[in-house]
Amino acid sequence: AGMDALLVKPANLTQLKTMLAAWLPHVVADRSQTAPATPHARQDASCPINYAELSQVVSDRAEQIQVLHDFQAHIRADRLKLRELLEQGDHASAERSAHRMKGSSGMVGATELAHACAALEQAAHADDIEAARAAMVVLEAAFGRLETYLAGLSVAH
Repeated sequence: AGMDALLVKPANLTQLKTMLAAWLPHVVADRSQTAPATPHARQDASCPINYAELSQVVSDRAEQIQVLHDFQAHIRADRLKLRELLEQGDHASAERSAHRMKGSSGMVGATELAHACAALEQAAHADDIEAARAAMVVLEAAFGRLETYLAGLSVAH
């Protein structure tokens, strides 16, 4: 048993697709013939989702909306758990939770949320309670903007 290739974190989906194409060319070829990527409207600066990032995960608009709503449910629960961990002073668990949230936020293009999670992760790692509180305020604001956007997304689209 050996290793033929290596993909290190943080890897983006383009790197993953390239690696999969190298090792599973027949699967990737079949997948690429299914449907072309749906063009998206120009990115609005106030939009909490970077659709260029999200399109790397899923290109179909209806599927994107479903992914975003699934993400919303998970990040909502993770956010509550993260707040609880910080209140309990469990900085190691808070750091791991913020790291996981940062990754999932980045995957769906919720960049503002990902940045807030990164700041919280760093603060928890440094055991800096004041920085963690400040980062949590930023995270809550970013989450609020995401919630507002997604509420309008289901109605408007």
